[in-house]
Parts: sequence; C-alpha cells; structure tokens
Amino acid sequence: MKFQTGIGFYKEEQLLGNKIEVSVRMMIDSNIEERMDDINNTINYEEIYILIKHIVAKPAKLIEQVVKKIIMQIASDYPSIKNIQVRVSKINPPIGGQVERVWVEDEWMREI
Repeated sequence: MKFQTGIGFYKEEQLLGNKIEVSVRMMIDSNIEERMDDINNTINYEEIYILIKHIVAKPAKLIEQVVKKIIMQIASDYPSIKNIQVRVSKINPPIGGQVERVWVEDEWMREI
C-alpha cells in the first residue's frame, strides 16, 4: 500500500509530506472448509486498507509509532488474526544522503 503522508520527525516532512509504503502480513486461525470462498468468514483486505489509510493520515513523528498503531488496531478489530507483521517504509527519506528507503518492521502474536 502506498500513501503520501505528513509522517515525519522534521517540520519539513510534516509540511511537505513523505511517500510511505505499508506491508501487512496476517495469519488467521482457520478451518479452510468454514472459510471457503466467503468474505464474511475471513479478513476483508479492503477494510484493512481503509483502517491503515486512516492511521497514516493522522500526525505522527516516527514510523515506529505508526507500525504499533496499525498492529494494535488490526489485532483489536480482528480477533481471528493470530499473527501480524507490519512494515512501514519511508521512501527517499530526507536524511542528507541518497537513500532509497528506510523501514521499521514489527510482529505481534496473540497470546493463547
């Protein structure tokens, strides 16, 4: 998922914005027969996209905080998800050198 957002530590980033990419990997506790071909019995990726779009639209200074917010919101909204991995990449960050991207990645597992 790609977004233009004001996430950033420096005022310039907050005003001009940054390009970010968000990758999410989710593992569900599934019985294949029960979930077969029915969107109501699994994760609707459109809903995940909308959830992430709302989170990245809010002010934040650090992509670490954005990663945590995404994980916690998905975990809260989707109790069938047992494991979540989220990576937020900042594309061409303004750090005084030629850097293609930097990212933060975290993982969460539901306690049984």
